[in-house]
Amino acid sequence: MLSTLEKGLPLALYANLVTMTQLRSDSQRQRRSRNSKNINVTGGKLVVVEFDKKKEIRIADLFSGSGGAAMGLHRAFTGVPHKIVGFDILPMPRYPAFHDAEYAKHFEFHQQDALTVDLSGFDAVWASPPCQAYTPLRARYPEKTYPDLIGETRDALRLGVQPWIIENVMPAPIGRDAVLCGTMFGLRVYRHRRFEASDLFMFVVPEHPRHKYRTGSGHGQTQRKAHYLAGNFVTVTGNVGSYAGAAMGIDWMTGAELSQAIPPAYSEYLGRQLLAAIDGSGEGVMAL
Repeated sequence: MLSTLEKGLPLALYANLVTMTQLRSDSQRQRRSRNSKNINVTGGKLVVVEFDKKKEIRIADLFSGSGGAAMGLHRAFTGVPHKIVGFDILPMPRYPAFHDAEYAKHFEFHQQDALTVDLSGFDAVWASPPCQAYTPLRARYPEKTYPDLIGETRDALRLGVQPWIIENVMPAPIGRDAVLCGTMFGLRVYRHRRFEASDLFMFVVPEHPRHKYRTGSGHGQTQRKAHYLAGNFVTVTGNVGSYAGAAMGIDWMTGAELSQAIPPAYSEYLGRQLLAAIDGSGEGVMAL
């Protein structure tokens, strides 16, 4: 059985997860599927109930970009048969499905409008609709039109029965079920993002550390790189340069792709909670 602490995230985050879980009602904490890998608390200890190893869990990764969220979900589902299937209207040659044969076992990619995907064959859905309509780009380039797809995405997800997560920037019109920051995971970016969850489960969020470092966001790209290499934080916007990938825990994207991505640590952390909301048959159960 895979320990939930085996890979990726700090022990302190799971201590927080246990503490918050203990605040839930007994009825919620005791709800689990016979064939699921669920996270529960017994006597103050983290207990993992194993999934049916014969069932491959399929996660739709909508508006996937180059796979920042997908990589985190993959890490969250390590030890459980799974396939992360990315969909994006643009080709994404650096999506993890194309990294090597081993990654191809756990990832697929389809160039397709994410809003046309048949979600009936998936056990859960992650969606990251375009964010430009909710960022300062809208005021900076008023002559441009940016897609506003959050409402359509939410409506499509609500038609299904599987648990889902929508991710976007802070000003976006989504619920504040969770807000994550790079400092929660020891990263050298702040990169606040909001997450909305389906009604099938609730998020547990780590403590948000106080911001102590400047990001150099007001500098040009050359100065921004020097600022980062001197040990400071970086703001990942525009074609920032692939050097900034280290700050986000990403080593396979171009600078332009990084500016559209989230750190895999975010989706890994929430993905472990998503995992607890899925049972072996793909039906949602109450997480934690």
